Amino acid sequence: MNKNFLLPYWCKKVGLPVLLVGLVLLVLSWCDCTLTINDIRSLIGLNEVAVDNTPLSEFSATSDLVFTLANILFIVGACMTGLSRMKCEDEYFTRLRLNALVLSVYFYAAILILGYLFCWSISFLIFSSVSFIYPMLFFLLYFHIQVAIIRRRDAHEE
Repeated sequence: MNKNFLLPYWCKKVGLPVLLVGLVLLVLSWCDCTLTINDIRSLIGLNEVAVDNTPLSEFSATSDLVFTLANILFIVGACMTGLSRMKCEDEYFTRLRLNALVLSVYFYAAILILGYLFCWSISFLIFSSVSFIYPMLFFLLYFHIQVAIIRRRDAHEE
């Protein structure tokens, strides 16, 4: 991977808290926690926003804003955490990063195939809104676990 496309090292320190806040908000919005924009507005002392009475009210503008904010935080945090340079970025870490990206694409392709086989209609819409985080999450987990294994092995060799 061309090092010119990687973010500076300090982005990893900023991106990790953003990633964790986004991930917690995503999990809360996927569960039956009724976290809406009106809850947030009432906490800071603002008036509530009018709620529309559409049949799909769970996808209304008032409840969807928290989900949108959580998605944006997760994507920005994942990109800052996963695509920033290591302290000592060398060819081995570059190759490891490339391998992690390829494996995450394969993993996501397998998940999408399973989704196309077993999810239809509105359930596929829900599946696709949830499954977008898998490639980034798998990349982050795989890459950082491999880096930890390499560093532990190098520490034992010394």
